[in-house]
Amino acid sequence: MGVRLVITDAGRAAVLDQVNGGFRAVRIDTVGFSAVALVASPTTVTLPDEVKRVGTLSGEATAPDTLHLTVTDDSEDSYTVRSFALYLSDGTLFALYGQPGVIVEKSSQALLLLALDVELVDLPATAITFGDARFSNPAATPYRAGVVTLATQEQASAGEDGRRALTPATAKGALISWLGYTPVQQGTGTGQLPNSVKIGWSGSRLLGTVDTSDQGAFVFERGGDNVWRVNNDGAGSGLDADLLDGLDSSYFLDIANRLGFTPVQQGTGTGQYGNAVKIGWSGYRLLATVDSSDQGAFVFEQGGDMVWRVNNDGAGSGLDADLLDGLDSSYFADVTGRLGFTPVQQGTGYYQSSNTVKIGWSNSGLLATVDNSHLGAFVFERGGDAVWRVNNDGAGSGLDADLLDGLDSSYFTDVAGRLGFTPVQQGTGVGQTGNTVKIGWSGSRMLATVDSTNLGAIVFEQGGDTVWRVNNDGAGSGLDADLLDGLHANQLRDWNNLLNKPSSFPVAAVDVAKAYGGSLSDNGYTSLPNGLIIQWVTGAKQSPGQENAQEVTFPLSFPNGCYQVCVSTQVAAADAESHALYQLISFSSSSATVMRQLVSSAASDRQPSWPRLVAIGH
Repeated sequence: MGVRLVITDAGRAAVLDQVNGGFRAVRIDTVGFSAVALVASPTTVTLPDEVKRVGTLSGEATAPDTLHLTVTDDSEDSYTVRSFALYLSDGTLFALYGQPGVIVEKSSQALLLLALDVELVDLPATAITFGDARFSNPAATPYRAGVVTLATQEQASAGEDGRRALTPATAKGALISWLGYTPVQQGTGTGQLPNSVKIGWSGSRLLGTVDTSDQGAFVFERGGDNVWRVNNDGAGSGLDADLLDGLDSSYFLDIANRLGFTPVQQGTGTGQYGNAVKIGWSGYRLLATVDSSDQGAFVFEQGGDMVWRVNNDGAGSGLDADLLDGLDSSYFADVTGRLGFTPVQQGTGYYQSSNTVKIGWSNSGLLATVDNSHLGAFVFERGGDAVWRVNNDGAGSGLDADLLDGLDSSYFTDVAGRLGFTPVQQGTGVGQTGNTVKIGWSGSRMLATVDSTNLGAIVFEQGGDTVWRVNNDGAGSGLDADLLDGLHANQLRDWNNLLNKPSSFPVAAVDVAKAYGGSLSDNGYTSLPNGLIIQWVTGAKQSPGQENAQEVTFPLSFPNGCYQVCVSTQVAAADAESHALYQLISFSSSSATVMRQLVSSAASDRQPSWPRLVAIGH
């Protein structure tokens, strides 16, 4: 039987190694039986109404969390077991179990043999040993061979029991029950090979593969969509193997009769090649291709639109081979007379090359190309849009080569006069380089760049936002180079005056004073250019025999914090004896707390003393 024991608090404490961590090995020596239907609890220390304790037990771990336990009793005692407990070798109640129903009934003539599979929670089964390991008959687990119970067909088909074993017969029945059908055995039929056959759904059809070869989709009959089989063959079935749509094979062999005309045989005539000739409809005309070469469209007679043939040639036909639109070939040989002008001869003039010159209409202008180079559009006179030529040049023509929009060239050479200002000449001044300088508007400010380097925004005076210049310097201007926040240089040298100013005094001035000044007095400080501040101060005098603390305030509060404070002791006279010293307790940005302490218990110090402090901060 399989049960879940309740581990007692005492049993868990025996297994857990509280000092080193992990688990200690314990040994179960005895098992106690009781007829009482016990409700197990971790706080239980004894089994109530115990009727028998047996030491003939054996066990072992069959899984990380499972113990197999076997108990035997060959005595003549009689008792009923509803609860039992496991005891360690030191008598500790390790675990117990109880239930309302009878677990086992022992009579005087019977041998008690109780086999249990015990599942442990939070404790490893391997940490538990048994006093008598001479016999064990555990249940089989994935970790140990043992005794198993065979599952019935119903239990096998249910697929829920994790302990009973399957036979080949029950396994076959269970597999069929789980699948709901009898599966096809693959690759063992007559003439079949052991290839891997797979069938699966592609999302729109059922596909089959053999090994890695796609066999295509399965074909199914659905409604009137029949697949040919022996029993649905026959005339009129639509699937008759002797007929196709009710027609005999002779119909399809007699291609001319089926088509109603004799098709042209491709590529077998005299002087013809075996190229692939294809004819097809492009949507508005019939096209022909040879291999991959487009041969163009076929020409057909439609209505009065006739194509020349031998039987429709003749004067007045409009297709007379001796006349074209009533004109003799001499007209077309006389290109100049036919065109009405003498065409330009391409690529044979002086210094001209034999490039291919093409002129054509682009839907918006007449364009010229040489080989694959686009030369642009031709310029034409249209209406009042005149192009300059010798015969239309002249004052007032709007195309006068001496005027541009009515302005003489002197206007354009006079750049300053034309612009209305004298432009700055770029990069030709003394010491200047030939870099590209650009100035432009960014949407919110005027920026300057040199080559690809951004120099930032140009500063302008706008309203009261004044830029310092020689002519706007002076007292009260707000830009006086001799004043800093309204203070003259001689005022900034008076450090004591700056430090004693009220809180409304300009902070910048005080910062400058701190950065370069100090107070060279008994309780003073000095400020270094890098921001470091060193202060020194003497605390209050304390009488002999006193031992207490005092707070000493720095001459100047550190703006950003104090790094360190050093404390020493000063006595009244060099030859006087003192048995006291000062110790640092704490410090902040503005002060430090020191403690006067007596260092001799033989006698009190004979002189008064003072604490002397040196503080470093910034």
